[in-house]
Amino acid sequence: MNWKNSKRLVAIVAVVLGCTSCGNGAGTAERDEFLAGRQLVVDGKYKEATGPLEAFVTAHPNSKFCSRAGLFLGKAYLAQDDMPQAKKWFQWTVDNHPTTLEGHKCRYKLAMCAVLEEDYGEAGERFAALAEKPDGPLAAEATAWQRWLKKQAAAPPQADAGDE
Repeated sequence: MNWKNSKRLVAIVAVVLGCTSCGNGAGTAERDEFLAGRQLVVDGKYKEATGPLEAFVTAHPNSKFCSRAGLFLGKAYLAQDDMPQAKKWFQWTVDNHPTTLEGHKCRYKLAMCAVLEEDYGEAGERFAALAEKPDGPLAAEATAWQRWLKKQAAAPPQADAGDE
């Protein structure tokens, strides 16, 4: 490599490493806006979090933080027992950010929503899809849930205490 190319490489590396707005143009203000909505979820202020997070997704549809905002919106609605909205945002994240870690987490959350709704068939299908990829971050958990669902399906129904 000659001196001219070396200087060019150093300049490129310096720009990339020093860039605070790298990654789909996500600057400090944009990051702070996302983090403010996220913090509301972390603090358990679920209802208060949905407005800022939805506004963030609308204002910054190409942000590198959008997949995380979708995940946190789903979690905020789930905590409020608003299952349709929770599932909507988890599915939105899967559809719009399928290869991200958040997309994978949202697939798992959708399976958990099916368990909470006692739709064990759908839950089993969703967990099976996750378990098929053993290198996925939630494959072991999905495998364990599949095992639990199979045990539930095999167990004889229990009589209610009032049936005696």
